[in-house]
Amino acid sequence: MICPLCSQSDIRLIQSVKLSDIQAIYKRFLQIDISACVSVDSLEYCECDSCGLLFFTPPMPGDESFYNELQQYEWYYADEKEEFLAAAQWVRPEDRVLEIGCGKGAFARHIKYASYEGIDLSENAVCMADGAELQVTCTTIEDHANGKYGKYDAVCAFQTLEHVISPGNFLEAAVSCLAPGGRLMMSVPSQSSFVGQTCNAVLNLPPHHLTRWSDVTLESIGKLYGVNMVSIEHQPLEPAHFEWFSMTRILKVLRMFSSVTSDAAVDNSSFYWRLYAVARFLAKRGVARPDSHSLPDGHTVLAVFEKPER
Repeated sequence: MICPLCSQSDIRLIQSVKLSDIQAIYKRFLQIDISACVSVDSLEYCECDSCGLLFFTPPMPGDESFYNELQQYEWYYADEKEEFLAAAQWVRPEDRVLEIGCGKGAFARHIKYASYEGIDLSENAVCMADGAELQVTCTTIEDHANGKYGKYDAVCAFQTLEHVISPGNFLEAAVSCLAPGGRLMMSVPSQSSFVGQTCNAVLNLPPHHLTRWSDVTLESIGKLYGVNMVSIEHQPLEPAHFEWFSMTRILKVLRMFSSVTSDAAVDNSSFYWRLYAVARFLAKRGVARPDSHSLPDGHTVLAVFEKPER
């Protein structure tokens, strides 16, 4: 087994996860049947000792029908995100911009640019972007990068990297598209935040998310792919996530009495769900609520890299 980011073989097994448990969690929280994406009975949840990447193997990505179901939720393609505003500060009006996994192209409305291109694997997303009169193509970054060496001044990917089977190939292609001095901007769910302590986080599991990214892992990208990290910015906890944050804190304490390890990604035991019910009850009553005047790090981190001039 090798790491899909750094290709090293120093891999630690954290947990063997039954697919039936993941299927049950998707049914419980989103009423989505993921059986069409399932081809094995179990996945291994692993950590690379070299770069710190957390990943599930064998990779089990979602198909078009899976993402179409998610897109029925209004919150899935949000028009306004804090990371859009943070990333917009790194885009100049004269820049040629490429957005990977652009969805309906909401980020384009937050920036001034000389040119904008978007790519996405969802046909529905491409149709929505076309309706906004944006140049968007249904393709992968690996295919798009052919013949486009150094074409863009800014390449961005918001909440995309964690979905791909081979983040190493993804990053190599993205960096190849950058002109010297160009910026690569990526936002991901932050494993260094409370998200990294959340068990059964449905959208942080396959077939939605295949990898998990800490600050240490993001920093390793620079050394691995020849770019310099110039910024890493954690977005503050959003009010919509206050209850989730509180439940995570409460469950972390309650799970000290569980036989499942604290870093397990999935726990579908009846004991866990009893603890979950207690934590939800307490969180709804304000226990462990974050201080709104001093917000902790939230769900998202934005990392910005610069390609050397030469």
